[in-house]
Amino acid sequence: MADAPPGGESPLVGGRFRIVGLLGAGATASVYEVWDVAAGRPAALKVLHPHLAGDQAAVAAFHREAQVIARVRHPALCGVIAWGPRSAEPVAEAWTAWDLAPGRTLSEIVRTEGPLDAVSAVAVAARVLDGLAELHAHGLVHRDVSPANIVVDRAPDGTVRGARLVDFGLTDAAGEHTRGADVLRTAAGDGVVGNAFYAAPEQLRGLPVGAAGDLYAVAGVVYFALVGAAPFARDTTEATVAAALDALPPTASVHAPGVPPAIDRALVRGLLKEPHARFTDAAEMRAALEAAVAARPAAEGREGRTRVLAPTAPLRSHLSDTSPAAEPASAPAPPATRSTSPWLWVLAAAAVAVVVAVAASTLRPPAVPADAADGPAPLVSAPTPTPAAPSPTAAPTVSAPSAVPADTPVPELAGLTLEAASAVLREAGLAPGAVASADGTDPAGTVLSSTPGAAVAVPLGSGVDLVVATGANAVPAAVGASEGDAVAAIRDAGFVPLVVRAQRAGAPGAVAAVRPAEGSRLPLGSSVELVVVDAGPSPSSTPRASATPTPDPTP
Repeated sequence: MADAPPGGESPLVGGRFRIVGLLGAGATASVYEVWDVAAGRPAALKVLHPHLAGDQAAVAAFHREAQVIARVRHPALCGVIAWGPRSAEPVAEAWTAWDLAPGRTLSEIVRTEGPLDAVSAVAVAARVLDGLAELHAHGLVHRDVSPANIVVDRAPDGTVRGARLVDFGLTDAAGEHTRGADVLRTAAGDGVVGNAFYAAPEQLRGLPVGAAGDLYAVAGVVYFALVGAAPFARDTTEATVAAALDALPPTASVHAPGVPPAIDRALVRGLLKEPHARFTDAAEMRAALEAAVAARPAAEGREGRTRVLAPTAPLRSHLSDTSPAAEPASAPAPPATRSTSPWLWVLAAAAVAVVVAVAASTLRPPAVPADAADGPAPLVSAPTPTPAAPSPTAAPTVSAPSAVPADTPVPELAGLTLEAASAVLREAGLAPGAVASADGTDPAGTVLSSTPGAAVAVPLGSGVDLVVATGANAVPAAVGASEGDAVAAIRDAGFVPLVVRAQRAGAPGAVAAVRPAEGSRLPLGSSVELVVVDAGPSPSSTPRASATPTPDPTP
Protein backbone atom coordinates (compact mmCIF):
# COMPACT_ATOMS: atom_id res chain seq x y z
CA MET A 1 0.00 0.00 0.00
CA ALA A 2 1.78 3.12 -1.23
CA ASP A 3 -0.78 5.80 -0.50
CA ALA A 4 -2.84 6.56 2.59
CA PRO A 5 -6.22 4.80 2.41
CA PRO A 6 -9.46 6.75 2.69
CA GLY A 7 -10.17 7.15 6.35
CA GLY A 8 -12.74 9.88 6.78
CA GLU A 9 -13.21 10.72 10.41
CA SER A 10 -12.73 7.15 11.72
CA PRO A 11 -11.00 7.15 15.10
CA LEU A 12 -7.28 6.49 15.27
CA VAL A 13 -6.04 3.78 17.62
CA GLY A 14 -3.26 5.18 19.71
CA GLY A 15 -3.69 8.48 17.92
CA ARG A 16 -1.94 7.18 14.76
CA PHE A 17 -3.37 3.88 13.43
CA ARG A 18 -6.45 3.83 11.17
CA ILE A 19 -8.13 0.44 10.67
CA VAL A 20 -8.15 -0.74 7.04
CA GLY A 21 -9.24 -4.39 7.34
CA LEU A 22 -8.96 -7.64 9.28
CA LEU A 23 -5.95 -9.90 8.81
CA GLY A 24 -6.99 -12.66 11.20
CA ALA A 25 -8.25 -13.57 14.65
CA GLY A 26 -7.28 -16.06 17.31
CA ALA A 27 -8.17 -17.12 20.82
CA THR A 28 -6.67 -14.04 22.49
CA ALA A 29 -6.46 -11.25 19.89
CA SER A 30 -7.52 -9.96 16.49
CA VAL A 31 -5.01 -8.62 13.98
CA TYR A 32 -5.94 -5.70 11.74
CA GLU A 33 -4.27 -4.13 8.76
CA VAL A 34 -3.89 -0.44 9.60
CA TRP A 35 -2.42 2.73 8.14
CA ASP A 36 0.19 4.39 10.33
CA VAL A 37 -0.58 8.07 9.75
CA ALA A 38 2.52 9.12 11.70
CA ALA A 39 4.92 7.08 9.54
CA GLY A 40 2.89 7.11 6.33
CA ARG A 41 3.00 3.36 5.82
CA PRO A 42 0.90 0.23 6.39
CA ALA A 43 1.24 -1.71 9.63
CA ALA A 44 -0.41 -4.51 11.58
CA LEU A 45 -2.32 -3.89 14.80
CA LYS A 46 -2.84 -6.70 17.28
CA VAL A 47 -5.74 -5.98 19.65
CA LEU A 48 -6.49 -8.03 22.76
CA HIS A 49 -10.05 -9.37 22.84
CA PRO A 50 -12.35 -7.15 24.97
CA HIS A 51 -13.19 -9.90 27.47
CA LEU A 52 -9.46 -10.13 28.31
CA ALA A 53 -8.71 -6.39 28.21
CA GLY A 54 -10.20 -5.89 31.66
CA ASP A 55 -7.81 -8.40 33.22
CA GLN A 56 -4.63 -6.56 34.23
CA ALA A 57 -2.59 -9.77 34.29
CA ALA A 58 -3.72 -10.60 30.75
CA VAL A 59 -2.91 -7.08 29.54
CA ALA A 60 0.55 -7.22 31.12
CA ALA A 61 1.27 -10.58 29.48
CA PHE A 62 -0.02 -9.26 26.15
CA HIS A 63 2.20 -6.15 26.25
CA ARG A 64 5.21 -8.14 27.39
CA GLU A 65 5.57 -9.64 23.87
CA ALA A 66 6.22 -6.17 22.44
CA GLN A 67 8.42 -5.05 25.30
CA VAL A 68 10.73 -8.07 25.05
CA ILE A 69 11.34 -7.73 21.32
CA ALA A 70 11.41 -3.93 21.14
CA ARG A 71 15.20 -3.70 21.29
CA VAL A 72 15.83 -6.22 18.48
CA ARG A 73 15.62 -5.20 14.82
CA HIS A 74 16.30 -7.49 11.85
CA PRO A 75 14.72 -7.93 8.39
CA ALA A 76 13.78 -11.51 9.26
CA LEU A 77 12.05 -10.50 12.51
CA CYS A 78 8.73 -8.71 12.54
CA GLY A 79 9.56 -5.48 14.39
CA VAL A 80 7.33 -3.81 16.96
CA ILE A 81 6.32 -0.18 16.37
CA ALA A 82 4.42 0.77 19.52
CA TRP A 83 1.97 -0.51 22.14
CA GLY A 84 -0.84 0.90 24.25
CA PRO A 85 -3.38 1.96 25.43
CA ARG A 86 -2.25 5.31 26.60
CA SER A 87 -4.00 7.15 29.39
CA ALA A 88 -5.69 9.46 26.88
CA GLU A 89 -7.51 6.57 25.20
CA PRO A 90 -11.29 6.99 25.51
CA VAL A 91 -11.73 3.20 25.22
CA ALA A 92 -9.57 0.79 27.20
CA GLU A 93 -8.13 -1.42 24.45
CA ALA A 94 -4.82 -3.21 24.77
CA TRP A 95 -2.94 -3.20 21.46
CA THR A 96 0.47 -3.65 19.93
CA ALA A 97 1.52 -2.32 16.51
CA TRP A 98 3.94 -4.23 14.26
CA ASP A 99 5.61 -4.06 10.87
CA LEU A 100 3.30 -5.50 8.24
CA ALA A 101 5.01 -8.64 6.94
CA PRO A 102 4.19 -9.17 3.23
CA GLY A 103 3.17 -12.62 2.08
CA ARG A 104 1.43 -15.61 3.63
CA THR A 105 2.30 -17.95 6.46
CA LEU A 106 4.28 -21.06 5.57
CA SER A 107 1.49 -23.23 6.98
CA GLU A 108 -1.05 -21.62 4.62
CA ILE A 109 1.22 -21.98 1.58
CA VAL A 110 1.83 -25.68 2.21
CA ARG A 111 -1.82 -26.29 3.09
CA THR A 112 -3.11 -24.73 -0.13
CA GLU A 113 -0.30 -25.40 -2.61
CA GLY A 114 1.49 -28.46 -1.26
CA PRO A 115 5.05 -28.97 0.01
CA LEU A 116 7.94 -26.83 -1.18
CA ASP A 117 10.93 -27.97 -3.17
CA ALA A 118 14.24 -28.31 -1.35
CA VAL A 119 15.66 -25.02 -2.67
CA SER A 120 12.62 -22.99 -1.53
CA ALA A 121 12.42 -24.72 1.85
CA VAL A 122 16.08 -23.99 2.57
CA ALA A 123 15.69 -20.38 1.36
CA VAL A 124 12.94 -19.85 3.95
CA ALA A 125 14.99 -21.56 6.68
CA ALA A 126 18.08 -19.47 5.87
CA ARG A 127 16.22 -16.21 6.44
CA VAL A 128 14.60 -17.45 9.63
CA LEU A 129 17.96 -18.63 10.95
CA ASP A 130 19.43 -15.20 10.22
CA GLY A 131 16.70 -13.64 12.33
CA LEU A 132 17.20 -16.16 15.11
CA ALA A 133 20.94 -15.48 15.11
CA GLU A 134 20.17 -11.81 15.84
CA LEU A 135 17.64 -12.76 18.52
CA HIS A 136 20.10 -15.16 20.16
CA ALA A 137 22.81 -12.48 20.07
CA HIS A 138 20.54 -10.41 22.34
CA GLY A 139 20.27 -13.32 24.78
CA LEU A 140 16.69 -14.17 23.73
CA VAL A 141 15.06 -17.41 22.56
CA HIS A 142 11.87 -17.41 20.47
CA ARG A 143 10.54 -20.78 21.74
CA ASP A 144 7.57 -20.81 19.33
CA VAL A 145 9.06 -21.24 15.84
CA SER A 146 6.42 -22.95 13.68
CA PRO A 147 5.02 -22.79 10.12
CA ALA A 148 2.15 -20.60 11.38
CA ASN A 149 4.67 -18.09 12.75
CA ILE A 150 6.72 -17.67 9.55
CA VAL A 151 5.43 -15.29 6.88
CA VAL A 152 6.93 -15.98 3.44
CA ASP A 153 7.14 -13.38 0.68
CA ARG A 154 7.39 -14.89 -2.81
CA ALA A 155 7.85 -13.47 -6.28
CA PRO A 156 5.22 -14.19 -8.96
CA ASP A 157 7.34 -17.12 -10.19
CA GLY A 158 7.37 -18.65 -6.71
CA THR A 159 10.92 -17.65 -5.80
CA VAL A 160 11.34 -16.87 -2.12
CA ARG A 161 12.07 -13.16 -1.70
CA GLY A 162 11.93 -13.04 2.06
CA ALA A 163 10.65 -14.66 5.24
CA ARG A 164 9.84 -13.15 8.63
CA LEU A 165 9.45 -14.71 12.02
CA VAL A 166 6.44 -13.40 13.94
CA ASP A 167 4.59 -13.97 17.25
CA PHE A 168 7.00 -13.38 20.13
CA GLY A 169 4.54 -14.30 22.87
CA LEU A 170 6.83 -16.99 24.30
CA THR A 171 10.11 -15.16 23.66
CA ASP A 172 12.23 -14.92 26.80
CA ALA A 173 15.81 -14.93 28.00
CA ALA A 174 17.84 -18.01 27.16
CA GLY A 175 17.79 -20.56 29.97
CA GLU A 176 14.22 -19.85 31.06
CA HIS A 177 11.51 -22.51 30.84
CA THR A 178 7.87 -22.43 29.79
CA ARG A 179 6.49 -24.32 32.75
CA GLY A 180 3.65 -22.76 34.70
CA ALA A 181 0.45 -20.83 34.10
CA ASP A 182 -0.02 -18.54 31.11
CA VAL A 183 -3.03 -16.28 31.41
CA LEU A 184 -3.32 -15.92 27.64
CA ARG A 185 -2.79 -19.53 26.58
CA THR A 186 -3.60 -21.92 29.42
CA ALA A 187 -5.55 -22.06 32.63
CA ALA A 188 -3.71 -21.79 35.93
CA GLY A 189 -1.55 -24.78 36.68
CA ASP A 190 1.88 -26.29 36.21
CA GLY A 191 1.61 -27.23 32.55
CA VAL A 192 4.09 -26.57 29.76
CA VAL A 193 3.30 -23.88 27.21
CA GLY A 194 4.49 -24.43 23.65
CA ASN A 195 3.66 -25.92 20.28
CA ALA A 196 3.46 -29.69 20.64
CA PHE A 197 4.51 -30.28 17.03
CA TYR A 198 7.68 -28.18 17.02
CA ALA A 199 8.76 -27.62 20.63
CA ALA A 200 12.09 -29.21 21.54
CA PRO A 201 12.12 -32.17 23.96
CA GLU A 202 13.65 -30.05 26.72
CA GLN A 203 10.82 -27.52 26.36
CA LEU A 204 8.18 -30.26 26.47
CA ARG A 205 9.78 -31.58 29.65
CA GLY A 206 9.59 -28.15 31.27
CA LEU A 207 13.38 -27.73 31.32
CA PRO A 208 15.30 -24.52 30.52
CA VAL A 209 15.31 -23.69 26.79
CA GLY A 210 18.29 -22.24 24.93
CA ALA A 211 19.14 -21.42 21.34
CA ALA A 212 19.31 -25.14 20.50
CA GLY A 213 15.57 -25.33 21.15
CA ASP A 214 14.92 -22.83 18.34
CA LEU A 215 17.19 -24.78 15.99
CA TYR A 216 15.22 -27.95 16.74
CA ALA A 217 12.04 -26.11 15.77
CA VAL A 218 13.61 -24.88 12.52
CA ALA A 219 14.49 -28.47 11.60
CA GLY A 220 10.86 -29.42 12.21
CA VAL A 221 9.67 -26.49 10.09
CA VAL A 222 11.91 -27.50 7.15
CA TYR A 223 10.62 -31.06 7.45
CA PHE A 224 7.06 -29.72 7.33
CA ALA A 225 7.86 -27.56 4.29
CA LEU A 226 9.23 -30.60 2.41
CA VAL A 227 6.73 -33.26 3.53
CA GLY A 228 3.56 -31.36 4.44
CA ALA A 229 3.37 -32.69 8.01
CA ALA A 230 5.22 -32.15 11.28
CA PRO A 231 8.00 -34.68 11.96
CA PHE A 232 6.37 -36.31 15.00
CA ALA A 233 2.67 -35.68 14.24
CA ARG A 234 0.39 -38.28 15.80
CA ASP A 235 -3.36 -38.66 16.41
CA THR A 236 -3.38 -36.84 19.76
CA THR A 237 -1.36 -34.13 21.45
CA GLU A 238 -0.24 -36.62 24.06
CA ALA A 239 0.98 -39.08 21.42
CA THR A 240 2.75 -36.27 19.56
CA VAL A 241 4.59 -35.21 22.70
CA ALA A 242 5.53 -38.82 23.46
CA ALA A 243 6.93 -39.27 19.95
CA ALA A 244 8.92 -36.04 20.18
CA LEU A 245 10.46 -37.29 23.41
CA ASP A 246 11.19 -40.89 22.39
CA ALA A 247 10.85 -41.58 18.63
CA LEU A 248 13.81 -41.52 16.28
CA PRO A 249 14.07 -38.45 14.02
CA PRO A 250 12.37 -39.20 10.68
CA THR A 251 13.95 -38.68 7.27
CA ALA A 252 12.10 -36.36 4.91
CA SER A 253 13.10 -38.22 1.74
CA VAL A 254 11.04 -41.24 2.81
CA HIS A 255 7.88 -39.20 2.20
CA ALA A 256 9.28 -36.69 -0.30
CA PRO A 257 11.43 -38.48 -2.90
CA GLY A 258 14.04 -36.18 -4.34
CA VAL A 259 15.10 -34.58 -1.07
CA PRO A 260 18.93 -34.69 -1.08
CA PRO A 261 20.49 -37.06 1.48
CA ALA A 262 22.53 -34.17 2.88
CA ILE A 263 19.29 -32.38 3.85
CA ASP A 264 18.09 -35.56 5.57
CA ARG A 265 21.31 -35.62 7.58
CA ALA A 266 21.02 -31.95 8.53
CA LEU A 267 17.39 -32.31 9.65
CA VAL A 268 18.08 -35.44 11.69
CA ARG A 269 20.92 -33.63 13.44
CA GLY A 270 18.64 -30.69 14.17
CA LEU A 271 15.97 -33.02 15.60
CA LEU A 272 18.23 -34.90 17.99
CA LYS A 273 16.93 -35.16 21.55
CA GLU A 274 19.99 -33.75 23.30
CA PRO A 275 20.49 -29.99 22.80
CA HIS A 276 24.31 -30.26 22.70
CA ALA A 277 24.10 -32.80 19.84
CA ARG A 278 22.41 -30.32 17.50
CA PHE A 279 24.10 -27.49 15.61
CA THR A 280 26.30 -25.11 17.55
CA ASP A 281 24.35 -22.04 16.44
CA ALA A 282 22.02 -20.70 13.77
CA ALA A 283 24.87 -19.79 11.42
CA GLU A 284 26.22 -23.34 11.40
CA MET A 285 22.78 -24.77 10.70
CA ARG A 286 22.22 -22.34 7.83
CA ALA A 287 25.59 -23.25 6.31
CA ALA A 288 24.80 -26.98 6.52
CA LEU A 289 21.40 -26.58 4.84
CA GLU A 290 22.70 -24.35 2.07
CA ALA A 291 25.63 -26.70 1.42
CA ALA A 292 23.17 -29.60 1.21
CA VAL A 293 21.18 -27.82 -1.51
CA ALA A 294 24.29 -26.68 -3.39
CA ALA A 295 25.68 -30.23 -3.50
CA ARG A 296 22.73 -31.79 -5.33
CA PRO A 297 23.85 -35.29 -6.33
CA ALA A 298 24.85 -35.71 -9.97
CA ALA A 299 23.38 -38.50 -12.05
CA GLU A 300 24.79 -41.79 -10.90
CA GLY A 301 27.11 -43.81 -13.09
CA ARG A 302 26.18 -47.22 -14.31
CA GLU A 303 28.09 -48.85 -11.46
CA GLY A 304 26.91 -46.39 -8.81
CA ARG A 305 23.85 -48.21 -7.51
CA THR A 306 22.71 -51.79 -7.09
CA ARG A 307 19.72 -52.38 -9.32
CA VAL A 308 17.68 -55.16 -10.98
CA LEU A 309 19.05 -55.84 -14.46
CA ALA A 310 17.03 -56.94 -17.48
CA PRO A 311 17.73 -60.47 -18.75
CA THR A 312 20.62 -60.66 -21.21
CA ALA A 313 19.84 -61.45 -24.84
CA PRO A 314 19.84 -65.22 -25.61
CA LEU A 315 22.97 -66.63 -27.19
CA ARG A 316 22.86 -67.14 -30.93
CA SER A 317 21.54 -70.69 -31.32
CA HIS A 318 22.43 -71.34 -34.96
CA LEU A 319 25.97 -71.71 -36.21
CA SER A 320 26.80 -72.49 -39.82
CA ASP A 321 29.00 -75.57 -40.17
CA THR A 322 30.49 -74.48 -43.47
CA SER A 323 33.77 -73.94 -41.65
CA PRO A 324 35.35 -75.57 -38.63
CA ALA A 325 34.74 -72.52 -36.45
CA ALA A 326 33.11 -69.14 -36.83
CA GLU A 327 35.53 -66.30 -37.20
CA PRO A 328 34.83 -63.00 -35.45
CA ALA A 329 33.38 -60.36 -37.75
CA SER A 330 36.37 -58.13 -37.21
CA ALA A 331 39.36 -58.13 -34.98
CA PRO A 332 40.99 -54.99 -33.65
CA ALA A 333 44.20 -54.29 -35.44
CA PRO A 334 47.28 -53.81 -33.30
CA PRO A 335 48.52 -50.24 -33.01
CA ALA A 336 50.52 -49.33 -36.08
CA THR A 337 53.34 -47.87 -34.08
CA ARG A 338 53.92 -50.92 -31.94
CA SER A 339 56.27 -53.68 -33.14
CA THR A 340 55.34 -57.30 -32.44
CA SER A 341 57.68 -60.23 -31.99
CA PRO A 342 57.28 -62.97 -34.68
CA TRP A 343 57.23 -65.56 -31.90
CA LEU A 344 54.05 -63.97 -30.52
CA TRP A 345 52.35 -64.52 -33.88
CA VAL A 346 53.41 -68.17 -33.84
CA LEU A 347 52.00 -68.66 -30.33
CA ALA A 348 48.77 -66.88 -31.26
CA ALA A 349 48.32 -69.06 -34.33
CA ALA A 350 48.80 -72.17 -32.21
CA ALA A 351 46.22 -70.97 -29.71
CA VAL A 352 43.69 -70.29 -32.48
CA ALA A 353 44.30 -73.77 -33.87
CA VAL A 354 43.53 -75.31 -30.48
CA VAL A 355 40.31 -73.27 -30.15
CA VAL A 356 39.23 -74.23 -33.66
CA ALA A 357 39.87 -77.90 -32.94
CA VAL A 358 37.86 -77.83 -29.72
CA ALA A 359 34.99 -75.95 -31.35
CA ALA A 360 34.94 -78.29 -34.30
CA SER A 361 34.78 -81.37 -32.11
CA THR A 362 32.05 -79.83 -29.95
CA LEU A 363 29.81 -78.54 -32.72
CA ARG A 364 30.38 -81.31 -35.32
CA PRO A 365 26.98 -82.46 -36.65
CA PRO A 366 25.92 -86.10 -36.33
CA ALA A 367 26.80 -88.47 -39.15
CA VAL A 368 24.42 -88.52 -42.12
CA PRO A 369 23.97 -91.15 -44.87
CA ALA A 370 26.56 -91.17 -47.63
CA ASP A 371 24.00 -90.21 -50.25
CA ALA A 372 23.35 -86.91 -48.37
CA ALA A 373 26.98 -86.05 -47.67
CA ASP A 374 27.21 -83.77 -50.67
CA GLY A 375 24.05 -81.81 -49.78
CA PRO A 376 23.84 -78.64 -47.71
CA ALA A 377 25.45 -78.92 -44.30
CA PRO A 378 22.70 -79.27 -41.65
CA LEU A 379 22.18 -76.66 -38.96
CA VAL A 380 22.72 -77.66 -35.35
CA SER A 381 21.02 -76.30 -32.26
CA ALA A 382 23.09 -75.64 -29.18
CA PRO A 383 22.59 -76.75 -26.47
CA THR A 384 19.55 -78.81 -27.66
CA PRO A 385 20.77 -82.20 -29.03
CA THR A 386 19.82 -83.15 -32.59
CA PRO A 387 17.45 -86.06 -33.25
CA ALA A 388 18.99 -89.53 -33.21
CA ALA A 389 17.60 -90.43 -36.67
CA PRO A 390 17.32 -87.34 -38.83
CA SER A 391 15.57 -87.47 -42.15
CA PRO A 392 18.07 -88.30 -44.93
CA THR A 393 16.65 -85.57 -47.12
CA ALA A 394 16.08 -82.70 -44.69
CA ALA A 395 18.09 -80.86 -42.08
CA PRO A 396 17.30 -81.61 -38.42
CA THR A 397 14.59 -79.52 -36.75
CA VAL A 398 15.99 -76.48 -34.92
CA SER A 399 14.75 -75.67 -31.38
CA ALA A 400 13.70 -72.04 -30.72
CA PRO A 401 14.64 -70.28 -27.48
CA SER A 402 12.22 -70.69 -24.58
CA ALA A 403 9.26 -68.27 -24.84
CA VAL A 404 8.94 -65.61 -22.14
CA PRO A 405 5.50 -65.47 -20.49
CA ALA A 406 3.39 -62.77 -22.14
CA ASP A 407 1.53 -61.63 -19.01
CA THR A 408 2.40 -60.99 -15.37
CA PRO A 409 0.20 -60.13 -12.38
CA VAL A 410 0.25 -56.60 -10.95
CA PRO A 411 1.85 -56.78 -7.46
CA GLU A 412 0.15 -55.52 -4.31
CA LEU A 413 1.19 -51.87 -3.97
CA ALA A 414 -1.24 -50.31 -1.47
CA GLY A 415 0.51 -49.09 1.65
CA LEU A 416 3.92 -48.69 0.02
CA THR A 417 5.62 -45.37 -0.58
CA LEU A 418 5.64 -44.11 -4.16
CA GLU A 419 9.36 -44.84 -4.46
CA ALA A 420 9.00 -48.37 -3.11
CA ALA A 421 5.98 -49.09 -5.33
CA SER A 422 7.88 -47.91 -8.41
CA ALA A 423 10.77 -50.25 -7.56
CA VAL A 424 8.39 -53.21 -7.07
CA LEU A 425 6.76 -52.53 -10.44
CA ARG A 426 10.08 -52.45 -12.24
CA GLU A 427 11.19 -55.69 -10.60
CA ALA A 428 7.95 -57.28 -11.87
CA GLY A 429 8.70 -56.13 -15.43
CA LEU A 430 6.12 -53.33 -15.33
CA ALA A 431 6.42 -49.55 -15.39
CA PRO A 432 5.00 -46.82 -13.12
CA GLY A 433 2.28 -44.95 -14.99
CA ALA A 434 0.40 -41.75 -14.20
CA VAL A 435 0.35 -40.67 -10.54
CA ALA A 436 -2.79 -39.06 -9.12
CA SER A 437 -3.28 -37.77 -5.56
CA ALA A 438 -6.09 -38.06 -3.08
CA ASP A 439 -6.76 -36.68 0.40
CA GLY A 440 -7.34 -38.99 3.34
CA THR A 441 -5.84 -40.19 6.58
CA ASP A 442 -2.83 -41.97 5.10
CA PRO A 443 0.64 -40.37 5.39
CA ALA A 444 1.82 -38.27 2.47
CA GLY A 445 3.29 -40.34 -0.36
CA THR A 446 1.50 -43.57 0.57
CA VAL A 447 0.11 -45.53 -2.39
CA LEU A 448 -3.65 -45.93 -1.97
CA SER A 449 -4.54 -47.95 -5.07
CA SER A 450 -3.41 -48.96 -8.54
CA THR A 451 -4.99 -49.34 -11.96
CA PRO A 452 -5.04 -52.17 -12.96
CA GLY A 453 -5.47 -53.55 -9.46
CA ALA A 454 -3.38 -56.11 -7.62
CA ALA A 455 -3.25 -59.64 -9.13
CA VAL A 456 -4.64 -58.50 -12.52
CA ALA A 457 -2.54 -60.08 -15.31
CA VAL A 458 -1.12 -57.53 -17.78
CA PRO A 459 1.49 -57.74 -20.57
CA LEU A 460 5.09 -57.24 -19.56
CA GLY A 461 6.16 -53.62 -19.85
CA SER A 462 2.67 -52.27 -19.20
CA GLY A 463 2.24 -49.09 -17.20
CA VAL A 464 0.40 -49.15 -13.87
CA ASP A 465 -1.29 -45.94 -12.71
CA LEU A 466 -1.06 -45.07 -9.01
CA VAL A 467 -3.13 -43.00 -6.57
CA VAL A 468 -0.97 -41.51 -3.79
CA ALA A 469 -2.01 -39.85 -0.53
CA THR A 470 -1.44 -36.12 -0.22
CA GLY A 471 -1.00 -36.19 3.55
CA ALA A 472 -3.90 -33.76 3.90
CA ASN A 473 -7.61 -34.04 4.64
CA ALA A 474 -10.73 -31.91 5.02
CA VAL A 475 -11.97 -30.78 8.44
CA PRO A 476 -15.16 -32.78 9.08
CA ALA A 477 -18.51 -31.28 10.07
CA ALA A 478 -18.74 -30.90 13.85
CA VAL A 479 -20.84 -27.81 14.61
CA GLY A 480 -23.86 -28.85 16.67
CA ALA A 481 -22.40 -32.22 17.63
CA SER A 482 -21.61 -33.19 21.19
CA GLU A 483 -18.07 -32.65 22.41
CA GLY A 484 -17.32 -36.38 22.46
CA ASP A 485 -18.64 -37.01 18.95
CA ALA A 486 -16.82 -33.98 17.57
CA VAL A 487 -13.52 -34.97 19.16
CA ALA A 488 -13.85 -38.48 17.70
CA ALA A 489 -14.66 -37.12 14.24
CA ILE A 490 -11.67 -34.76 14.26
CA ARG A 491 -9.32 -37.57 15.34
CA ASP A 492 -10.74 -39.99 12.76
CA ALA A 493 -10.00 -37.39 10.08
CA GLY A 494 -6.33 -37.33 11.10
CA PHE A 495 -6.27 -34.11 13.10
CA VAL A 496 -5.57 -33.17 16.71
CA PRO A 497 -8.67 -31.79 18.46
CA LEU A 498 -8.22 -28.87 20.84
CA VAL A 499 -11.29 -28.11 22.95
CA VAL A 500 -11.92 -24.50 23.94
CA ARG A 501 -14.85 -23.73 26.22
CA ALA A 502 -16.63 -20.43 25.83
CA GLN A 503 -19.97 -18.88 26.68
CA ARG A 504 -21.91 -19.13 23.45
CA ALA A 505 -25.53 -19.53 22.48
CA GLY A 506 -26.54 -23.16 22.28
CA ALA A 507 -26.83 -26.30 24.34
CA PRO A 508 -24.07 -26.75 26.93
CA GLY A 509 -21.50 -29.25 25.74
CA ALA A 510 -22.34 -28.77 22.07
CA VAL A 511 -19.81 -27.52 19.52
CA ALA A 512 -20.57 -23.93 18.57
CA ALA A 513 -17.71 -23.32 16.13
CA VAL A 514 -14.80 -25.09 14.46
CA ARG A 515 -11.50 -23.38 13.62
CA PRO A 516 -10.34 -23.71 10.86
CA ALA A 517 -13.81 -23.93 9.36
CA GLU A 518 -15.46 -27.19 8.37
CA GLY A 519 -14.26 -28.31 4.96
CA SER A 520 -10.88 -26.58 5.28
CA ARG A 521 -8.04 -28.65 3.85
CA LEU A 522 -5.22 -29.16 6.37
CA PRO A 523 -2.09 -31.31 6.63
CA LEU A 524 -2.60 -34.42 8.75
CA GLY A 525 -1.63 -33.80 12.35
CA SER A 526 -2.85 -30.20 12.29
CA SER A 527 -4.79 -28.91 15.28
CA VAL A 528 -8.48 -28.21 14.91
CA GLU A 529 -10.07 -26.03 17.59
CA LEU A 530 -13.54 -26.98 18.82
CA VAL A 531 -15.38 -24.15 20.58
CA VAL A 532 -17.71 -25.88 23.02
CA VAL A 533 -20.61 -24.10 24.70
CA ASP A 534 -19.71 -23.64 28.35
CA ALA A 535 -22.40 -23.18 30.95
CA GLY A 536 -19.83 -22.10 33.54
CA PRO A 537 -19.89 -18.65 35.12
CA SER A 538 -16.55 -17.39 33.86
CA PRO A 539 -16.69 -15.65 30.47
CA SER A 540 -12.91 -15.47 30.30
CA SER A 541 -12.15 -19.14 30.64
CA THR A 542 -9.30 -20.28 28.48
CA PRO A 543 -8.39 -23.78 27.33
CA ARG A 544 -6.10 -26.00 29.35
CA ALA A 545 -3.61 -27.90 27.27
CA SER A 546 -0.19 -29.43 27.61
CA ALA A 547 0.86 -27.56 24.50
CA THR A 548 -0.41 -24.82 22.22
CA PRO A 549 -0.96 -26.44 18.82
CA THR A 550 -2.28 -23.36 16.97
CA PRO A 551 -0.69 -19.96 17.69
CA ASP A 552 -2.64 -16.76 17.24
CA PRO A 553 -2.46 -15.14 13.80
CA THR A 554 0.22 -12.51 13.87
CA PRO A 555 1.39 -9.80 11.52
